[in-house]
Amino acid sequence: MESFGRWRALPLKQDSVPALFVCHEFAASRYGVILTDLTNVWEENLDINEICDRAERDGCTINPRDDRQQLEIFFRKIADTLEGLETTTMTLGTNDKDNRLILKISARLPAPLPDFTWQIELDKKDRRALTCDLLCPLILNLHQRQHMIEQLHRQLRDKDHVIARLLDKMESSTTDLREVFPGTSGVRFRKGTSQRTQLAKHVNGLAPFDTAALHTELDTTPATESLLDLAEMAHGRQLQDLWRTLGEHPQHWWSTIGTPSYPSNPLGELVSQQISAQDDDTTDETEDGGEFQVGLL
Repeated sequence: MESFGRWRALPLKQDSVPALFVCHEFAASRYGVILTDLTNVWEENLDINEICDRAERDGCTINPRDDRQQLEIFFRKIADTLEGLETTTMTLGTNDKDNRLILKISARLPAPLPDFTWQIELDKKDRRALTCDLLCPLILNLHQRQHMIEQLHRQLRDKDHVIARLLDKMESSTTDLREVFPGTSGVRFRKGTSQRTQLAKHVNGLAPFDTAALHTELDTTPATESLLDLAEMAHGRQLQDLWRTLGEHPQHWWSTIGTPSYPSNPLGELVSQQISAQDDDTTDETEDGGEFQVGLL
């Protein structure tokens, strides 16, 4: 499985943490997670051996060493958490030794399996990482989008030219364009004006593309307050945090958040209680009482 995610707001609900943004990349032999507060960058990159060693060390309930399918499920659970799916939770902290951030995540698994838990250990990068990992990709993306818009405008102008030639040919052969667009059968044509021009008021897309009109429409977009209201409705608090909490946290805010712990999952706790009740009747099968790894179908 390969998936490269775009930058997105990290759906983290901790008052002591500013708005954070995350980007992740998963491949067949490695994964990478980048986190930023738009001033600093933290990153973790693990190859397949490091992933499997940590999974074994921490008793992960999904064993990525089993086969490719298990590795894909493993990656999907991490991605689901970073994207804020309802069945996932996360908490952020530090290890109290350096500037490393510890992101502990939890995702629900099918009953009766216990929750999937994982610890992402992000090392603080130097200031050049902000340019390499965030600013340069954003500038490149902006350039690509501008180029794409210019290409789109050219293609629209070419299509307008073709459409105009076809309609002119139809009009010159005494074709009534109202027969082509049945919804305009009640329109009365005036002499001296092309049928296309008159029908353009009633048929969306029939008029030539107007670049100037598009820019005028974009110049009259809602005020910032209205956009924030829309952002609140569409994305909850995350986009608001970008505007309203930047600068409110201390420069080294990560030094105040303490050591993280896995967030509780009520459904996961209920499943664990059910498993414990079943274990009372099957103690002969679980005498070692240790952590275990399982494969998911």
